[in-house]
Amino acid sequence: MSSVKRWRPRAGRNGIGRPARRNILARTPQELRELGARVSAVFNGAGDAASAGLGDPYVAFKAATMGAGEGRTMPERYHSIRRLQNAQDQYDREHHPKARIVGGVVGTVGSIAATGGLGAGGQGAVRIAPYAARLAPAGVKRVAAYVLPHLAVGGAGAATSVVGQAGADVASGRLSSLPTYLDTAAGGGVGGLVTSYVGPRAGAVAEAATTEGLQGVRTGDFSLERLENGAVLGAHGARLGDLAGQNWADNLHFRKKGKLGEGMSDVKTWLSGQGVVDRRSKVPLSKSHTFIDSKTSAGTTVESKFGPSARLSNNQKRAQREIPDYQVDSWLSGDVGKITGGLSGLLFGRASADER
Repeated sequence: MSSVKRWRPRAGRNGIGRPARRNILARTPQELRELGARVSAVFNGAGDAASAGLGDPYVAFKAATMGAGEGRTMPERYHSIRRLQNAQDQYDREHHPKARIVGGVVGTVGSIAATGGLGAGGQGAVRIAPYAARLAPAGVKRVAAYVLPHLAVGGAGAATSVVGQAGADVASGRLSSLPTYLDTAAGGGVGGLVTSYVGPRAGAVAEAATTEGLQGVRTGDFSLERLENGAVLGAHGARLGDLAGQNWADNLHFRKKGKLGEGMSDVKTWLSGQGVVDRRSKVPLSKSHTFIDSKTSAGTTVESKFGPSARLSNNQKRAQREIPDYQVDSWLSGDVGKITGGLSGLLFGRASADER
């Protein structure tokens, strides 16, 4: 009787032999709580830095006058809220110091950009100095690798939302005020960061909530209907952009997919504050050689792979064992969809914007 091998899908694959795509929202409750805590720490740090520490007292005062907090009198309620705020700040510093510092830097830079003026440079040096002093022991390169990508993503989100606001102004035939654009930029920055951690639709909702919240605080006119309209339009736009980006990437020729992966790795390197110093060079190994995709200014050898079927060759596996600091970047069409979905979600979310 002849022996015939029967094809079976590999472990971890679905019934038709294709990689099962992991839903980015399919996280454990503990992971979701941890993610929420980090995002909250970024928000708190940014708020404290942007308001020079006056944001929490103001929020506590407003809440106490509306009856929130413990106590019979307004001062008692105010102090009870402030105790909770101080406890939260202390918790963030102890358990999420990096997220807290990132928020502080973003809040400081944002407030300086908003106020401008001849003293912006000196103001920036004075206000950023405490964060720099706290970050120095960790090493400048390590901090830059963590902070710079977040600033870049937040900046891209801010710019995208501002473009969307400008488009809405052109469509309506009126020009929004500078504070409206600043609120939009802040909302876009938050939306960009949430997109990078959770996904495009969550980023669009975060952008709508942040922008509407800031405009509501500034004008006293907070509208759940406007928030809902912005969130729904943004989420639909994010979904469409996500699908379009994934479909485009999936239909690329495999050679173009390889080039796309190399380009995404280059962007990742630049966002971490490093440069690309070498490409496609031949590296000798113990029994053969390999051609690397790129090498960073920090000495990291980068091999980029795009698509679920992309695998390391035998020589690349040997290089992974023999070359110090050998980094493999594995990209999927979902990563492209996250980028296109994030951008389209922020643009669509501003389509419902109005002047306040």
